[in-house]
This record gives sequence, structure tokens and C-alpha cells, in this order.
Amino acid sequence: MVVFCRHEIVGVVTKVGINVKKFRVGDNVGVGVIVESCQTCENCNQDLEQYCPKPVFTYNSPYKGTRTHGGYSDFVVVHQRYVLQFPDNLPLDAGAPLLCAGITVYSPMKYYGMTEPGKHLGVAGLGGLGHVAIKFGKAFGLKVTVISTSPDKETEAIDKLGADSFLVSKDPEKMKVRYHTINFKTNLFHLGYALSCFTLIS
Repeated sequence: MVVFCRHEIVGVVTKVGINVKKFRVGDNVGVGVIVESCQTCENCNQDLEQYCPKPVFTYNSPYKGTRTHGGYSDFVVVHQRYVLQFPDNLPLDAGAPLLCAGITVYSPMKYYGMTEPGKHLGVAGLGGLGHVAIKFGKAFGLKVTVISTSPDKETEAIDKLGADSFLVSKDPEKMKVRYHTINFKTNLFHLGYALSCFTLIS
């Protein structure tokens, strides 16, 4: 299968192999971090290809005598198992971030039951993952508090992204008072900072 790409791995199917049944030329599609795996190991048989001992990643993996180049390629060949159909009403550029930041946040939120309306979600860190965590949290009906090292991000968090409240993590007194009202905590800070921050207030 050949898919035209831009920076993110989204595009339109231009060719399909004779065994491809799920897609046809002209379909809007996306590709995550894997383009191929052994498809025979226990992990692959349980749809856990990310744990396959022989994965071919979208970028910088050896593949059929060359290396994969991810979204920097002019086109990409992908097994249909690793291609996602995009709905016609989802613009490719808007949906592309869901293939990386989106699944990185959504998967643990679903797995750990962080989807119960009315509960309180703390999003620690307002980078790319934090943006998506706020959006998912609000879509699940959660109250969302952003925890950031930068007070300058409060307007963005509340007015642009829809968070309900904002905490500056460098203010230990406010953190101690409000942190324990949060039911679910997503730690999206880089590791070094996160450990010192949460050790202080836990």
C-alpha cells in the first residue's frame, strides 16, 4: 500500500496490493509508529505489535534493503494491518496528532478508567501531550486542572484549551491544598522535574 505523507503520517491511498481488502485508492488514511511486524509471535497474535521482537517502525528501521523515514518520506509502503481509516469529516492535518500524542494519552486514560464523568483530572505539563490530555479529559466529562511550571501558560490552558483550573507547580502551598482533590493524575513533565515535583506534594 502506498500512502502520500507530509510531516505526520497521514495521506491518501494511491495504490493497493492484490491482497488488500480493507482499503482502496482514494481513501484517507493514517499510519502510527509501526509499518510491519513478524505477525506470528504471541504479542502480534494478541494485537500487541508494539512488543513484537521484530517490529519495523515508521522511522529509522531497516526495511527491505533500506531504512524507513517516517513522515519525511515522499510515500510509504505499509501493511494494511497498520493503516487506520480516517473518516471523511476529519481533516488529515487535524487528525494526524492523534496518531502519536493522541494515542499516547488516550490509551492509558482508557486502560486505567480515567473516563468517569465528574471526576477530576490533573494534567501535569502543557506540551503536546498535555494539550491532547485536556481535550480528551473534557470530552470524557472530567474536571481538568493543568499543573505547570510556567504561570504564562494559564491563559492558554483555560481560555484556549478549556481546562477548568490551573496550578503553578512551583507554589508548594497551593499544590498541597489542591493536589489531593484530583482523582486522576497524568504526569507529562520530563522525568527529572516530575519526580521532584510529585515527591514534594505526595
